[in-house]
Amino acid sequence: MAGILGLILAGGQATRFGGGDKSRQLFHGLPLLAHVETRLRPQVDTLTLSANGDPSRFSDFEMAVLADPLHLHKAGPVAGLVAGLTYATTHGFDFVLTAPCDAPLLPSDLAERLSSALHDPHYDCARAASGDQIHPVFALWRTCILEPVLQLSTDNVRALWRLQTAIATVDVSFSASPFDPFSDADTPDDLRQLECLSQDR
Repeated sequence: MAGILGLILAGGQATRFGGGDKSRQLFHGLPLLAHVETRLRPQVDTLTLSANGDPSRFSDFEMAVLADPLHLHKAGPVAGLVAGLTYATTHGFDFVLTAPCDAPLLPSDLAERLSSALHDPHYDCARAASGDQIHPVFALWRTCILEPVLQLSTDNVRALWRLQTAIATVDVSFSASPFDPFSDADTPDDLRQLECLSQDR
C-alpha cells in the first residue's frame, strides 16, 4: 500500500486534569503524546498532530501541527480528520491513520492490521475493535474520501462514528487481554490505572 500519514488527534482540553493540554499529562514520567508518538511513528511514513492554538507549544515534537479548518473550528475530531485528509491529499499520501493523544498503549501493529483490511477495495475506512467495543478514533482512512467527509461535516456530522456509518467501514478486532490497548486517560484515575496495567508491558 502507498504512503500512510499518521495523525494524532490532540484537540481536547484536559478539563478533568485541571486544564491545559491533555497530551502533556505525564505517563511513566513522559507526556502522553511522547508515548503515542513512540508507538505510532514506526507504523507510518510521516507523523502529524491535530491541535489548535499556538503550535510552538509542541516545538519539542518533530511533527507538523495541523489546525482545524476555519469553517470547522472547534467541530471536534471530524475537523481534525478533515485537516489530516487535506494535508495527505496535498502531500501525496493515500491513507491517514488516526489515533488519540491519550492512548499510550496503542498496538504496535495497528497500521499493519488496518491496512490489511483495506486491501478490500470496497472499504474506505478500517477501524479498531476490542472486546465488545468499537474505537472510531483508531482508524485508517483512504485519502480519496476527503470530498464526502467535507460534505458530511457541512451537514453537521461531528462524531467519527457517525461519519463511519455513512461510508464503507470495516471493523478489525484486537485482543483486549491482558489489557485493552485502546484504553485512554480521561481522568487522573484513568491515568493511574493505565500506569498500573502497563508496569510490565
